[in-house]
Amino acid sequence: MSDRIDLEQRFAIIPEWVLFHQDLDARAVRLYGVLARHADKAGQSMPSRRRLADLLQCSADTVDRALKALQAAGAVSWERRMDDQGDPTSSLYTLRSAAPMPPGSRMDAATPSRMDAATGSRTGAALNESQVEREPFEREEEAPAGAGAVLEVLPPVPAVRPRDLLFEAVVEVCGWNPDALTSQARGWVNGALPELRRLNASPDEVRWKARIYRANDPSGKRPTPSALVKHWPALTSQTLERVDRKQLDRELAQQRSEASLRDQLEGR
Repeated sequence: MSDRIDLEQRFAIIPEWVLFHQDLDARAVRLYGVLARHADKAGQSMPSRRRLADLLQCSADTVDRALKALQAAGAVSWERRMDDQGDPTSSLYTLRSAAPMPPGSRMDAATPSRMDAATGSRTGAALNESQVEREPFEREEEAPAGAGAVLEVLPPVPAVRPRDLLFEAVVEVCGWNPDALTSQARGWVNGALPELRRLNASPDEVRWKARIYRANDPSGKRPTPSALVKHWPALTSQTLERVDRKQLDRELAQQRSEASLRDQLEGR
């Protein structure tokens, strides 16, 4: 078995306090993972209830009950949204990764100190291995005889996030600036990616289909992520050839009209 990590493999991180919460059943924990899989860096996502139900293989009512359990545990909050016509659309979900503080608790009592983690005290026993690894690396160097140990604190190594070429291609064809992408636009893209991956779409195919979409639109506007997914099967090369022929006919008719107008002005 190879030890190499497949960077294209997708996963979601579920905090331990959610995973082992006594008031959350397996369905609610899975729902947290699905929302985390769709979320952006701010922990926000906008999948529809129908999509959540399809991914969890349950009814929309079951999704609602799991959402209420997550909300009661302080793991998820959401707000209802309306489209431009004032009709209800998918809600905006916000995940909480840190466990909520119990009422009346003190911050220093809930947060073990680094020295506790290093010395193995009972307070530090609450830290698991992954939490210790997130702290700055501490290394004990050899000291001269008779001198105490020197503790050197090194800065943490930043994690390198692999590029998602399919994500970048969708952002590009929608005409958005990737450096100024809003959380709402990022949510739209993340919502379309699972279906595009199910269709085995490549970045080049996304660009090709977007070109066909623009050629087929009378105003030549760019597609949205959801429109790209919705019309994906119909965006074929035959469609582009048909649109190109229509465009050529329009251009020829325009040229004839302009020539006729010039003849009339010149009195021919």
